[in-house]
Amino acid sequence: MARGLPSGKFRERVVKVFGGLMGVQNLAAWGVAGVVAYYLWIKPERDLKEEQEVRYNSTTIISKQRIDSMHSSQVF
Repeated sequence: MARGLPSGKFRERVVKVFGGLMGVQNLAAWGVAGVVAYYLWIKPERDLKEEQEVRYNSTTIISKQRIDSMHSSQVF
């Protein structure tokens, strides 16, 4: 038996594992899946982290301003 090319049954099993798509169709399907995953999971998570950082930074700045104003308004 020649080496290098997979046998027919092995190739059929591999094709079934990947949903029956081969070549360009397989690549396109993985690309679509990647884009969908990005917009459903990755982007919302990044946006949430960014929003939390902005909130944290703004509350920190406001707190520091309040503390500074309290210290400057106190008369000893």
